[in-house]
Amino acid sequence: MRFIFLLFICLYAISASGQKISTADSTWFAETADKVNQSINADPERADVLAKEYFYKAKALHNDEYTGKGACLVHMGIIMLHPEQAKDWYDTAQLYLKRSDNYLWNGYLNLNYGIILCNKYIFESGIGYLNKSIHYFEQAKDTPQLAYAYSNIAHAFHDFGDYNKGKEYAQKGLHIIEASEGLRVVRWWLLNALGINYDDHKEYEQAIATHLKALHVATGNDLQLCTTSNNLGNTYKKKGQLANAEIYFHQSLSYAIKLQDNYQFATIYGNLGDLALKQKKYTLARKYLDSCLHYSEASGSPEKRKDAYEYNATLFEKTGDFSNSVHFLRQYIALKDSLDNVAKAGIIYDAQERYETAKKEKQNQDLQAANQLKTIEKNRAVAEKKIIVITAVVLFLFLAVLAYLLYHAKLSRIKRSEDKKMNQALFIGEQNERIRIARDLHDSVGQMLSLVKMNLSAGEQNPENKKLQDIVDQTISEVRNISHNLIPEDLHFGLFPAVQSLAEKVSSSGNTKMTVHIDEPILHHQFEKENELSMYRIVQEVIHNMVRHSGANSIEVNATLQSQKILFSIRDNGKGMDTESIGSSGGIGWKNIQARVNLLDGEMKVQSEQLTGTQIIITLPQNG
Repeated sequence: MRFIFLLFICLYAISASGQKISTADSTWFAETADKVNQSINADPERADVLAKEYFYKAKALHNDEYTGKGACLVHMGIIMLHPEQAKDWYDTAQLYLKRSDNYLWNGYLNLNYGIILCNKYIFESGIGYLNKSIHYFEQAKDTPQLAYAYSNIAHAFHDFGDYNKGKEYAQKGLHIIEASEGLRVVRWWLLNALGINYDDHKEYEQAIATHLKALHVATGNDLQLCTTSNNLGNTYKKKGQLANAEIYFHQSLSYAIKLQDNYQFATIYGNLGDLALKQKKYTLARKYLDSCLHYSEASGSPEKRKDAYEYNATLFEKTGDFSNSVHFLRQYIALKDSLDNVAKAGIIYDAQERYETAKKEKQNQDLQAANQLKTIEKNRAVAEKKIIVITAVVLFLFLAVLAYLLYHAKLSRIKRSEDKKMNQALFIGEQNERIRIARDLHDSVGQMLSLVKMNLSAGEQNPENKKLQDIVDQTISEVRNISHNLIPEDLHFGLFPAVQSLAEKVSSSGNTKMTVHIDEPILHHQFEKENELSMYRIVQEVIHNMVRHSGANSIEVNATLQSQKILFSIRDNGKGMDTESIGSSGGIGWKNIQARVNLLDGEMKVQSEQLTGTQIIITLPQNG
């Protein structure tokens, strides 16, 4: 829903804005933009043809602003048809928009791209583009679009599961428009984002208060009233206030009937069916969930079908029809796996995008080097005609050596840059893979174990059966622990609280006591999120090696600020190690540590002696 709304804003801005071209041309561009707006969702291929016609006509007129807007139009449509071409059109649009100093449209471009990437679960890149849009909207001094960008970041963090960040960005947006009159649509988006973040963070009273504000703002807009009423019903349902939940679900249904929207019908009938299940009204639940299944198929939304399968699996389990329950549970798991594969494909697409960008940069650098060599050869030929043979030979040798040194120096710089980009892509891929594995463990494996438990519960009860159920419960708990370890949730509170939490886990899980000392000046230092994760992994890997190999019963971590750099000193009292063997170590642990340190432009020193322990000093830039 956010994507469709965004396209409307951007395309409306085209038709409403004036340009420095003749009146006839301006009219044609406005009319063409309107046609793109009307067909972008219903007929994306026609929209693509019209957008490209807009772009090439603007380019022929040598008007950078119109050409940039045309490329932006093509970019919005091409993502729906050929997403692998999206980055090229993004670069083209940004080039022309920067030439014309069009901050507003550069904001639209980055906002749209960020929303699409977040919808594909590529949150790292998506939120990066959304933040770029904020920068451009600030320069354009466009308060409504700036607030709308904040609402999209709040939604992205909600979908990612970071509800504190989601609340923070929604509140920033509301603060921006606090003194502004009107702006009801944008205000509703921000309140909606804030409310769902409160809800999923289990702050139900704040969620209800926020949704009630959104309900007041949405007066006269059936779609917004339908959505907010449904949100209120959900929150009351989670609180256990089922009577209030039922009132708001039926209120939401009345707006959905006006809209005749299959997606809304699927959502509301699913919620009403779930509510009836909680009330143990199984006949009524069956009626609602049959409708939910019908409208989820009609809506074409795989997410709605997934919800319908899950609700029906629960219904048949509650009514003792285990055969149908297993049938719907299998459909739910199969569809969920399919959606996860789509998200994985998005991650692969993101990595491919980085590779193609690096490849183009290298080709440009090679072309520049070749042109430079040609220029040197031409100058040498001219010089040979003007000076004596000996001088020409000396000059030739000098230029050849210089070219050789410059060429190899450039190759070294390129290699270092490519190595850094490759390591960065690998670590980003590793984190995305950790997230995927954690979700698979929690959702797919967890669901299958729940299925096993359900079948055991349905069978004959005896001591052996009870023992198997206990084993399944322990396995479910272990899968949950592994899933949480793969995604360091403690980092939501900052690097140093996460390290302190790590120390508590190490101290409580074995014979090794771990202590942490952090200088006050850096205790509340804010790091970039990507670098913060790498720094945490460095400390975690070093601690892991010490606990596993050193035989130490004490580990001390100190973090200090020296000469605008942050020093991590990690010392144990173990048996020591041969520091000369680290570089040739075949273990992946040391290689990962060194690679992460290099990626952050840091340094690592290892000091160790037999029987006296090991000290590892890691120096990192303060602005990491």
